[in-house]
Amino acid sequence: MRKPWTPELDARLIALREGGHSITEIAKAMERSRGSISSRMTKLGLFDKSKNRPWTPGETDHLIAHYREPEWPAKRLAEHYDRTSAAVRMRAAYLGIQRPEIDYKAKPNEMDQRIVTLAMGDVPSGEIAEQVGCSPAYVWVVMKKRPTLHRQWKRRLGIRRRKSEYHQGGARHG
Repeated sequence: MRKPWTPELDARLIALREGGHSITEIAKAMERSRGSISSRMTKLGLFDKSKNRPWTPGETDHLIAHYREPEWPAKRLAEHYDRTSAAVRMRAAYLGIQRPEIDYKAKPNEMDQRIVTLAMGDVPSGEIAEQVGCSPAYVWVVMKKRPTLHRQWKRRLGIRRRKSEYHQGGARHG
């Protein structure tokens, strides 16, 4: 719900900012979003949003130490540094830090190998999915990771699918 800005709210915002409070703290105190606060601060000339604030050595050290930890997601780090999540991810990428892949849908490598083995035996994706215990879409994902094998498999089986069908479970629409 939109709340209009009044001169009293502007004065409170200015006082909080000059008091050294972060945008996150001000947003909580004024019960508004960070975007609302930063937008109003830009309008009031409290800071120029187009100028990037340089990273301090302390922030960089903290980011290096905590970026890979699950209890420090990018959003929490952003609040800690009073920056955006995108700025945190971009700084981490610049520093060459990557988060460990957390994919709860990932299948074990043995399953992938079984899919490839069955595909090399010219077994259709539906049958592979039944034998392995996964979805036909996952069979296609595994095969797409191996482009040469995928093309040969499709050619041998005479399969032609449009890109849009990969996301629709193979049913033809239109």
